Amino acid sequence: MKKRKAMSSEKARKVRADGHLDAQEFASLIGLKSDYKNDPKAKKDVIDLSGDAHSVKSGEKRWQIFLYGKNRIETDDAFQSMDGIGQLLLECLSVYPDKFEDYIKNKKLYKEKLRILMRELKDKENSKKVQI
Repeated sequence: MKKRKAMSSEKARKVRADGHLDAQEFASLIGLKSDYKNDPKAKKDVIDLSGDAHSVKSGEKRWQIFLYGKNRIETDDAFQSMDGIGQLLLECLSVYPDKFEDYIKNKKLYKEKLRILMRELKDKENSKKVQI
């Protein structure tokens, strides 16, 4: 007997609705209006004021923001309008040394530095009052 792999229609609707809420929250954080509606036919979740697309992924309210490079965070108006969050993201990325070998030699030091910044980032995000 083959096991069904697809989720039920009801579960798919809930996942989609949750995804829309996550996209609305992210849109609010980058300065888009609280009545932001994403295009259900579009592949990208959020288009910012500069026309750049951001894909908001699911998973315990985590955004894959660290997939962006330093240059994107430095030059993208959306990150700069996030009330200091863009700067904190840059500081998080700057914790890592240029050479992976240097990181391996002292992982504990780099992880501790990152932990402090990530807590600041979490606190800043949690302090925002997002209207959805």
